[in-house]
Amino acid sequence: MSNGRKIAVGIIWLMTACNQAEDRYVAPDLGPLDMAAEEDSTPDLPNVDAGPDVDADLGDDSDMDIIPPGPWRSALYQENWLPTTVDEAGRGLHDFSYAGFRRGEAPWKDPEPYVRLSDFEPDPTGEALSTAAFKGALASLENGGTLVVDPGIYRVDEVLEIQTPGVLIQGNGRPQIWFSNPQEGGQIRFEGKPVVTTEVDLTRDTIKYTEVISVSDVSDFSFGDRIYIGQTITPEFLASYGMEDEWAEWLGDYQVIHRRTVFEVDEGSSTLRLDIPIRQVIRAADGAKVQKILGELDRVGVRSIDISTAARGVDEETFAISIQHAYDGLIDEVNSFEADDSGGHLAGGGLLVMDSSSITVSNSRLSNSISEGLGSLVEVRRSNEILVSLVNTEGGAPNFGVSGGFGSSGNVWLRVESAEGQSQFDGPLATANLVDASRLLGTWSAETLPESGPGCADCVFWNTRGSGMIRTDQFGWGYVIGTTPEVEVWRSDNAPLDWLEGQGRGGDLVPSSLYEDQRRRRLGLQ
Repeated sequence: MSNGRKIAVGIIWLMTACNQAEDRYVAPDLGPLDMAAEEDSTPDLPNVDAGPDVDADLGDDSDMDIIPPGPWRSALYQENWLPTTVDEAGRGLHDFSYAGFRRGEAPWKDPEPYVRLSDFEPDPTGEALSTAAFKGALASLENGGTLVVDPGIYRVDEVLEIQTPGVLIQGNGRPQIWFSNPQEGGQIRFEGKPVVTTEVDLTRDTIKYTEVISVSDVSDFSFGDRIYIGQTITPEFLASYGMEDEWAEWLGDYQVIHRRTVFEVDEGSSTLRLDIPIRQVIRAADGAKVQKILGELDRVGVRSIDISTAARGVDEETFAISIQHAYDGLIDEVNSFEADDSGGHLAGGGLLVMDSSSITVSNSRLSNSISEGLGSLVEVRRSNEILVSLVNTEGGAPNFGVSGGFGSSGNVWLRVESAEGQSQFDGPLATANLVDASRLLGTWSAETLPESGPGCADCVFWNTRGSGMIRTDQFGWGYVIGTTPEVEVWRSDNAPLDWLEGQGRGGDLVPSSLYEDQRRRRLGLQ
């Protein structure tokens, strides 16, 4: 997109954002549903005055020239911040605290019963195949449960596909699983089969930061229902982003934008209250629908297992583990390893979360992909509210990735590390995602590219450490808040200019983690 086109579209976007800021709706107490915004519900942000003692020169292109020495807070995240807080230009930070398993509100509990792989005669030496043992053990969990895998190395030559909710593969003593014949997709593959049982029209444009949507009929909805909110990619939608040519391949396609759970139904106002706020505007005029869904998986995952898909000559996109069409899942303590002197850990990608929501990926280390461009070490694809926490990646192509179409929003990368490889928001239009308190030793790209358009919008880099680079050129506004001195920041001069604050001063940023502080506020934690 040319500078002129982006400036023109950006002005339209700015006017829309400012108008929406006046209409924001806050409903923290699950009280009576009311789509009307409260007057003066958006507090003014205080001006930042450095005072006489100044030790921070942020450069000619910074939004704030100076910050006082010592601890400091972002102008967009003061003590009186609310999820509805914006400045006079319409800039504001989403509440990212909903990411992860059960919105960060409940701990994981292993599904029962427990079944041991050793009861199905595997070979823990890796000499003989253990494929049949794994398949037999998983088949025995027809109503869910936990498969316990004891120490050893287990060689598997087929995909292990799980289509049952409530199934966990749990290592006992760090067992290793080597997929010696990796195939396209995930080798451990959790895949739901969603079916639309009810479909109604969205009757009013969604409003960012709110949990309430208006629909044509609520009679078939009730508490706990899983729903998809989506829209058709119309010519008007493409024009609103200036992407008539770049996104033409999606023209006429229906795209799911948000995956949510119904928390309350109000027949009088024909509205649904959702478990998680809306991240972006979905226009009713773009053929927007709300669909009730059955058939997703929940309470599925893998924990405390080392995994390898190392094999030469693989020319298809592969992943060690994939979760698709699921919610409330877990991948924890999963590390890659080199098997059989292959020269790498993974044939392509590592972990894939696709068409899913509320999944936690944590405490893992993925590295040494043999093939370039055949999957990220950790990839989020068309998914919402995924929490990637304490995950180290090295030598991927890329390391962390967001791709695959519209609808990736509310995802958080917390205290992750990306080394010897690039990470990227490859969208299109990944919206309201957060890279938080993380260490960057390569480049993380959040750019608008000529051939593909804006990869993201409303995405935040908060308190970034390391010696890498952030590249930001987002649709509307992007945010880079707090970096250590060694982190380079590149941002384009396309309007509106992405927000840059506290460059070189990340060590003094309060709070050090945006996600953790927002979660503490929302849940009333000390």
